[in-house]
Amino acid sequence: MPGNKYFKCEGAGIKKLENVLVAYSIHNQNVGYCQGMNFFAALGLLYLDEETTFWYMVAIIDKILPNDYYSTGFLGAQADQAVLQEIVAAQIPDLSEHLLKLNANISLVTFNWFLTVFTDAMPTECALRIMDVFLNEGHKFMHRVAIGILKMYKDKFLSMHDPITMFQFLKALTHHTYNVEELFTVAFDRQFPSRGHLSSRHSHHLNHLKQEWQERKKEEHVHKEAPMQVLAPPLPPQTQCAFAPERRTKESFQSSQWDRSLK
Repeated sequence: MPGNKYFKCEGAGIKKLENVLVAYSIHNQNVGYCQGMNFFAALGLLYLDEETTFWYMVAIIDKILPNDYYSTGFLGAQADQAVLQEIVAAQIPDLSEHLLKLNANISLVTFNWFLTVFTDAMPTECALRIMDVFLNEGHKFMHRVAIGILKMYKDKFLSMHDPITMFQFLKALTHHTYNVEELFTVAFDRQFPSRGHLSSRHSHHLNHLKQEWQERKKEEHVHKEAPMQVLAPPLPPQTQCAFAPERRTKESFQSSQWDRSLK
């Protein structure tokens, strides 16, 4: 809700938002606070009191979204992006092939869509409708919305041959998508993979990511235990994992000078 006056500077919602986020970080100390939660928490506070917003967050993070969505490494959220790419390949094959030719990974943009349940990507009116259906239909609906957006603008994407231009367009287009009825019509216009199938594919990718994560940790441990030697310099920041939103524990969240803007 970066443009909402309720959450600007000393707006009335700032303290309430902080209270809700701290309460959740205490409730689920394995997750703590992750940048991204604040967006859908803020959306809830526009209509709900603090306690109800807290339970709304518990429902989203603990019940609706898959496991490990906001855990270290965001493996659950990354697994969702792998599932989304499979759905794109199955339902929009010409776009999938075009993206492969350009070596364009749309997860650099769509990852944030899923992490914030579209509340940081859509105008408030659309975000409210999406959240309403998401709470009723569950996690599967996020994939429907993402596929609907890609279908709506498919011809535009196919006309682009520069990945940077495509990413800029993809990142901006959702903020100007106001016709939620058209979006829902496109999102529900054909048969979609079942919840069971999506859950199975998500688990498959999650297990693979966990294995890679464990192997990476083992390699780091070996390097720490190895005798001193000349090592190659570390990779520059831009080559690190693109999926690294800020995470905070309860203690660091409470003690830090919390950024009072939602950015």
